[in-house]
This record gives sequence, C-alpha cells and structure tokens, in this order.
Amino acid sequence: MKKVSMTEIAKRANVSVATVSMVVNNRSEISRKTASKVRHVMRQLNYNPPPPEQRRGRNAVNISHEDQINTVGLICINTAISGVFARFLEKIEFELKKHHKMLLFTSVKTLNSPEGINAIAEADACIIIGYEDQAVARKLLGNKLCVWAMGESRHQYFCDTVTPDQELTGLMGAEYLLERGHRKIVYVVPYHTFHINTANAFLSAAPDKAGIIKVDAELHEEAQQRGVDACEIIREQLLTMTPQVTGLMLPSNMIGLLNFIEDLKLDILYIDLIQENGYKGKVNIIDPNVEQIAEEAVRVLLWRFENPHKARIKQLVAPNLTEFSPRKQSIYSL
Repeated sequence: MKKVSMTEIAKRANVSVATVSMVVNNRSEISRKTASKVRHVMRQLNYNPPPPEQRRGRNAVNISHEDQINTVGLICINTAISGVFARFLEKIEFELKKHHKMLLFTSVKTLNSPEGINAIAEADACIIIGYEDQAVARKLLGNKLCVWAMGESRHQYFCDTVTPDQELTGLMGAEYLLERGHRKIVYVVPYHTFHINTANAFLSAAPDKAGIIKVDAELHEEAQQRGVDACEIIREQLLTMTPQVTGLMLPSNMIGLLNFIEDLKLDILYIDLIQENGYKGKVNIIDPNVEQIAEEAVRVLLWRFENPHKARIKQLVAPNLTEFSPRKQSIYSL
C-alpha cells in the first residue's frame, strides 16, 4: 500500500501542509472546523502519523521528507517597506521561483498577532525579517522550518539565521573614516543587540579615536524631562567631545539627526537602507548586501529541509562599501 503523505492530505483538505502538520501535532492555533476537516481526510486516507518522539526531535522540522515545501512565507516584522526591502523581496521571489516555490508575503507588527499566527500556519516554511522576543518567536514557530534573515543573531539558538556581518560593518566604518584623516569619529547607536556588535567593533578599531553615543532609554528620558528632541541631546554630546568630532557613522533609522547637525559640517558614513531615501550623491554608504542575504536565506532554508537534524547555522553576509561622494584628500589631516 502506498504511504500517504501530508502533502496529499493538504490537497484533499484544501489547506497547507503546515496546517496539516499543526493538526497532527495538536497545535492550538488551528480552528476546530479546520482541524475536523483535516482529521476527516486523514481517516479517509487511513493516514497514521508517526509517534510524537519521531515528529518533534530537537532539530526536527514539521515537514517530513516524503512531502515538499510548496509555499514559503516571508514575514516582515515591524519593518518599513522601503526601497531596500523591495530589493530583498524581489530577490527572495526570484530565488524561490527557481526552485518552483510559491511566496506568501505578510507584514505584521508582531508575530504574536492574528496576522502573524495565520502567516505561520499557512506557509510550509518561513523566512522572517525584523525583531521579535526570542521566547515569543520560539513558542509561535514551534518546529516550523524557518530561517531568520536580517535580524538579531540570538535567534540562531532555535533556528538558522542569515544576517549582515555586524562586526565587519563596524570595522569597515571605522577604518574608512580614519583613512579620510579624522581625529575623532563617532557612531550613533540605537541601543539594541543588533547594533551593539557593530558598536563594539567600531570602538575596537581605534579606541583612542573612536567613540559612541548610545540612543537608549536614558537619553530619551532626559530629552523628555527637558522637553527637547532626543537629537538635541545627541548634538550636545557631539559638541562636548574632544578632540572635535569630524567623522560620523549613522544607521538609517537615525536619518532625522541630519536636521540638527547640518551646520557642524561632519563627514557622514551611513550604514544600511539609504540608497532609496534621496541621499544618493551626498553620503557614502555601507550597504548590507540584501540580495546576497536573500539568496543565502533561500539556500539555507532548502538545505535545512534536506538536513533537519544537523546543527543550527549562522550565515554572515559581508556588507558593501559604496562611495557616492568623492574621497577627499586628507582635509582633516592628523
């Protein structure tokens, strides 16, 4: 007798393979109506799922090897749909089409929302970008086949990750600004884990010349108490540093700072997500190389399907340095 697969059950029940898997594993996210429909098809086809210990090993995924990944959910968590994201989405779709996979795209505020839960359930496998509490993500994803892309590396403890090399970004930024002859360089850091690695590498490149300004809860609290914009506090800190700051590295989400420091005539190097924001020709950029991240995310996802029990991997992608403005001849001579 031919062995019945979850793919066949999914087709008969008109649901995704992931939904069948969640019914088999008694997951609470599935409605009673859908679960009943799936179980009815399972009985019709005499499907007997393997015992739990065979379905839910530490590194096991919810899709068995007699099945296939048909749909891949790209879930974007609390991330602006910018031009650079369009590049990432286009590349993901291109790579999936090469392997005859369908893309399901969803943008959510958090995974723990009706839209997020539904997106996870409807896809056979997921590629996720953005930030989410690790405990929440682990609970919602369960043993779902998943790759975390362009997020915090801590997610590698329960799924594979493909992320920009943040340490290399910090080193490249510091070395580039120092090569331009700056005596004092500063990185303005939105203080969460993803940027801390960049900041530490930035400081290590030249401890005597490099500094950071942490945009953390303490800084925002001070701004609120004084009734000023947080960027005013950052400007004050820049002016009090010695020697005078002449080189600055900024992440894209600090672009509003430009309105407060334009008169300081700083040499600015941006990191990530900037090309499409109207600054081409004005600033230099360390681009996160999103096309390669997308390509690697699909490759790792398909590799994991074939190797469900191998150790989790963390794939780092090197950024690109792009100069839109000409390199000046040591105008900040040492």
